[in-house]
Amino acid sequence: LAKDIARNVPGTHFALLVACGNLDLGMLHSGFSGSIPPQLPDAEYITLDPAHPPMQIPFKYTLFAGYNLFNYIGGMIILPLMFLGLHPKADKTVVCDPAILVEEEEVVEKEVPKEEQYINYKLNRAYWVNYGMVVIGFIAIICYFVRLIGRPFSLDISFVNALFLFIAMALHGRPNKVIEAVGKAVPGAAGVILQFPFYGGIAGLMVYEGGYATNDSLAEVVSNFFVEISTPTTYTLLTFYSAGLINFFIPSGGSQWKVQGPIVMPASNKMALTEYKGGVAYGSEDYKAYLGKSALALAWGDSWTNLIQPFWALPLLAIAHLEAKDIMGYCVLALIVLGVWVSIGFLIL
Repeated sequence: LAKDIARNVPGTHFALLVACGNLDLGMLHSGFSGSIPPQLPDAEYITLDPAHPPMQIPFKYTLFAGYNLFNYIGGMIILPLMFLGLHPKADKTVVCDPAILVEEEEVVEKEVPKEEQYINYKLNRAYWVNYGMVVIGFIAIICYFVRLIGRPFSLDISFVNALFLFIAMALHGRPNKVIEAVGKAVPGAAGVILQFPFYGGIAGLMVYEGGYATNDSLAEVVSNFFVEISTPTTYTLLTFYSAGLINFFIPSGGSQWKVQGPIVMPASNKMALTEYKGGVAYGSEDYKAYLGKSALALAWGDSWTNLIQPFWALPLLAIAHLEAKDIMGYCVLALIVLGVWVSIGFLIL
């Protein structure tokens, strides 16, 4: 879309256009396209108390609730107006390079002057970074086969993906060569394809419990910390912040709901029954409204930090042939403004 606008509206600052293309990710989980809200009306989805039937939370307590409409409509108005005001004057506008508008161009690495070869440039070309990851990867692969000793032999898709990934890294030698090869093979999708296995590993570390206790995974520790310092008034706000933090490590909304939902929703259930308005009845209107708000706080947090989540930004940057520094300032400003607005919504409504 940014490239089409650049074709048809000469004189538009291209980096700002690309940053605008990233804005929708900051609000997607608060609407029908989100991973969390459409699951809540299912009466069999949330079982909080064995003594009671599964809980159904209809849309009037989530998508159409006052706080969500305040957050969503306000965000749709404020962010575009803010970006309109950020557009530089004509003498400082950097328009799109016409060569970028040629579709399916071959990926060619840019020549970078020596004085601009910063630490990130050097790490992308460091053999020790590449082979360090390869060694760790093959240790994991060997451990996988060791675990199969004495068991029926089987391979799953995650293992096969990991095997191919680390073989490719070993053969290419340097991280930038791996990126270049994947970029040539699958233009536009290379960022997601390369990141997905690593974010899968990060998510696995976030939910790993060590096998000796419950509620001791890193995601649970973070969530429980925010639960412990919450009051009925601040609980949804702090859930929003905790979800935003965990989203840096688990960028998928559905995955984050599976990890953090079992912590947030029971805590919300307990707070509604004991502290919210002095305690409300299970299944009452106030009860459903409080649980719906807690679930949407998690959804908003997951969306909010997508604005600066590299998992989603890198494919966009690859298509636009820009670097993160070209759009990150705009995205950080959008993160701050949207975060303040949504915080107000959760705190006062």
